[in-house]
Amino acid sequence: MRQTLHTSIVFVVALAGGYVGSLMGRSELRANAQDPVVVQDVVKARAFTLVDADGKPRGSFKVAKDGSPGLDLDDADGKSRGMFGMNGLTLNDADGKERVTLETGKSGAPLLAFNDAGEKVRVMFSMDKDGPFLLFVDPNGNPRGSFTMAGGNARLEFADSSGKTRCTLGLNGDENPYLVLNDSDEQMRGAFGMYKGIPALVLNDAAGNTANITPK
Repeated sequence: MRQTLHTSIVFVVALAGGYVGSLMGRSELRANAQDPVVVQDVVKARAFTLVDADGKPRGSFKVAKDGSPGLDLDDADGKSRGMFGMNGLTLNDADGKERVTLETGKSGAPLLAFNDAGEKVRVMFSMDKDGPFLLFVDPNGNPRGSFTMAGGNARLEFADSSGKTRCTLGLNGDENPYLVLNDSDEQMRGAFGMYKGIPALVLNDAAGNTANITPK
């Protein structure tokens, strides 16, 4: 009888102890859940790497060899697709070749360039002292066309494969339209435009002799 009573008491004490321990554990969890998140004021590192669900690096923020900070973005194959840093912004294609760049030149002027599959610049958009300009380049690196602001007026130029200007269309200082045609030596051979509200046509021969045709 005494043995049975003793066993019952031990069982009850053990059960009570487990219940109390469970309550204490829950209380501790609630206390931990309410603890404030510790936020560091400064985190120092030489590089940060972002990985995907498979652990593959997909991006990094680090200091380059020249000492400038930069952000790199990689695709699933590990090829660099975009870079942003002190030197500007670069976007690459699936083969890792530079196709778009945005930077500021030595003068501080912004420059946006589009490259072909061979990483040759084919289109540039920038600013100069006269304002914005758009430049088109052929596969050999020769400028073939441009759209600029000359003296505050728009001007469109076309060049041959040697880079010589052969045709110019724009507005003059009086904001009158004009068209100029040049030969292979960039000598003006023909011009048509408006002068003081009157249309005028100018034709030159190879010797520089000029014939003016202006209606009355």
